[in-house]
Amino acid sequence: MMKALRRFSFAAACGALAILMAFMLTGCQHRDATEYALDEETFDSQAMEKIQAETGIDLPEGAVGLSFYHIPPVDPIVFARIRIPEEEVESLIRQLATLDEDSFPPGFASDRCDWWPPAPDTVILTRRTSSNGYHVELHLAREEGRTVLYLMYFTI
Repeated sequence: MMKALRRFSFAAACGALAILMAFMLTGCQHRDATEYALDEETFDSQAMEKIQAETGIDLPEGAVGLSFYHIPPVDPIVFARIRIPEEEVESLIRQLATLDEDSFPPGFASDRCDWWPPAPDTVILTRRTSSNGYHVELHLAREEGRTVLYLMYFTI
């Protein structure tokens, strides 16, 4: 009986290892399972789509990702800096102005990202809201003659 049980345990362990190896070899590892950063060169459409899907914020056509920082694992925190085309700034301001204000205290996780939050004297609009199960903090800022949306969100 003990010998059969040991054989079963060994077979179960081998089976679990085989499944894990299959996931790894087929590319089922997603970058969101790790901590990662993107810059202006690597901030891709996948990151932009992730932000829009998870926050419900419609980023304007022509928005350009400048910085992105993702901290996993269970309740990930996402930081992003996105340059907004000047012709789309008023439209974005109108969208952000319609968001319900959340009472979540400011400053959560601010020490986790080097470029967060923006300098207070550059901020022209701030919103803290809840959307799709996320707390979202947004700051629209003017920096070096351009408009930049700072965004941080995490699950609540």
